[in-house]
Amino acid sequence: MRLKALMGSVLARLNLVPLVVVLTSLAPIGMIWHVTLERAAYEESEAVRQEFLNNANLAAGIEQHTNLTLKNIEQTFNLVEADYRALGSQANPAQSVARGAGSFKQFTYLAVIDTLGRVSAGPDSPVPVNASDRVYFKHHQTVNDSALFIAPPAFGRVSGRWSIHITRRLNAADGSFAGLIVGAVEPAYFANFYLQTDVGEQGTVALVGLDGFVRARRTGKQVSLGQNVIKGELLTMQRTRPEGSLVTDSVIDQVTRYISYKTLADYPLVVAVGTAQHEVMAPVKARKDTYYMAASVATATLLAMGGILLWLLHRQQVLQMAARKSEALQRATFNLAAVGIAHISVDGTCIDVNGKLCDMLGHARDGFIGHPVYAHVHPEDRDGYQLFFENLRTSPEQSRPDTVEIRYLHRNGSVVWGLCSVALVLQVDDSASYFIASVLDVTERRQVELSLRERDRQLAASFDYS
Repeated sequence: MRLKALMGSVLARLNLVPLVVVLTSLAPIGMIWHVTLERAAYEESEAVRQEFLNNANLAAGIEQHTNLTLKNIEQTFNLVEADYRALGSQANPAQSVARGAGSFKQFTYLAVIDTLGRVSAGPDSPVPVNASDRVYFKHHQTVNDSALFIAPPAFGRVSGRWSIHITRRLNAADGSFAGLIVGAVEPAYFANFYLQTDVGEQGTVALVGLDGFVRARRTGKQVSLGQNVIKGELLTMQRTRPEGSLVTDSVIDQVTRYISYKTLADYPLVVAVGTAQHEVMAPVKARKDTYYMAASVATATLLAMGGILLWLLHRQQVLQMAARKSEALQRATFNLAAVGIAHISVDGTCIDVNGKLCDMLGHARDGFIGHPVYAHVHPEDRDGYQLFFENLRTSPEQSRPDTVEIRYLHRNGSVVWGLCSVALVLQVDDSASYFIASVLDVTERRQVELSLRERDRQLAASFDYS
């Protein structure tokens, strides 16, 4: 308790209390905003992490679907190739597809092309078809492998629709170029599967070739194809990492998206799933706004409380200063008064005296404080003196000053006559607190009165004698 009181006194003297109040208010405000910002940042990072995870799972599912589709197309091409080698131009690719249990049946066009780009086996066409100028034909003329070639979308000359042409080279016995098998697939085949995924109004699912051309792309409910994204960040990152995630602005529609992608292991294709940043962050932003509003209300409340407390402290300081001035004035009045003054407890113990009373009775302050005040009263007057105080104490309504002449004993044993005025100080609940007694030294007046009385007595005696 003493340490606390000492610290309080030091703070008050250094005028640090307002600073402590300010710091006490700012500390919880800082903590509130630290927790709020930390929570908002965590929710934002967690939303991004979860979105990347969801998109990666979708990309993996679409990659499996695409990979299975291409494997089925390879199996179908095997059937077509076997029949063509056995029957030549009499082979019917449609019948080859029909008899294959695991074959791909969603071709819009399926044929065998000879070394001159003409249809060697396939559906009849009202006009001659020549594919020698097609990208896939030129590719197989120069590249001797058995891998599927998935060409950029092109307008079909027979089907009359935009198609993805998937082809495979045919070799002669000596390994030379003997033609190719071509199957046309509508981009809608892939896009319809993409429509089953929920990626938002501006989310996107795309099948992109490593050559930069989009084979099929769905954005919202819209399907598109053929865009060149070779300069986009997706393929730039894909060159170093076959699968991953990134935040990027689309080179097609400039929408910022969270994209997860996966490269097909056996084919030069990338599956990408992206969700629009503003759609992902909309619920996070709503929660952040709620957190910021709550933190702002708490901040305003703490600042208001701190302001009120500072005002109260200022008010208290003003009152304390006024009280100190009043106390100093009272102390000066008490010590410089021309009459003796004593503060006496209700049980008659002296609490404080001024220098005038000490001089009047010849005692130091220690001779009064803590001792019964009646000890300084003449023995013959003590009973009346005590009764005078008792009546005043038991009748607080008579708390106005009352006066009595009393004889006091000087330290040297002489009698000092005092005109004693006493008032009872009451507490807030009207109970007695202490007495204030002022003593005027009337010893000379009493001695004059006694001398006059003695002279009158002598004159009367002389008169009677005469």
